[in-house]
Amino acid sequence: MGETLNIKQAAKQPHDDKEWLKLIISALNTGLVLIDPDMTVVWANDITKKWFSDPNLVGKKCFDVAENRTTPCEDCQVVAAFKDGEIHEREFQNIQPPKLWFKVIAMPVKDQEGRVIYVLEATSDIDDRKRAEIARDQALKELEALKKKLEEENVYLKSE
Repeated sequence: MGETLNIKQAAKQPHDDKEWLKLIISALNTGLVLIDPDMTVVWANDITKKWFSDPNLVGKKCFDVAENRTTPCEDCQVVAAFKDGEIHEREFQNIQPPKLWFKVIAMPVKDQEGRVIYVLEATSDIDDRKRAEIARDQALKELEALKKKLEEENVYLKSE
């Protein structure tokens, strides 16, 4: 009986590296996009397609998909990764509704000669964390203003 369970479990397991990779990528809560030097999306995982409500990202310019632009962003981490072959990251709020916060890491993919042939962009939804940070910073600013006001009132009352 124990052998039967093992055979059934083994039958459900991926049989090759490609199937394992698909399984791992589908389990991530990270958008993955492979971009060529022309800034064209050559591959995107399902979560990216879901975030942008577009199952047909492949063949489109990444800046058009992400920010409805006709040219790359001025501080584009993908452009930077193609230029210097280094990893670049940034946090930003998407301009398209619902205006979520994302962290994007652009990782160069190099050929055997060390030339950057693609950039893999990994995008994580950091909206909850970022909104909590903004609320915290606002609360701290308000507390600082209240503290200053109380100190001024204290000085005034002492002088009276």
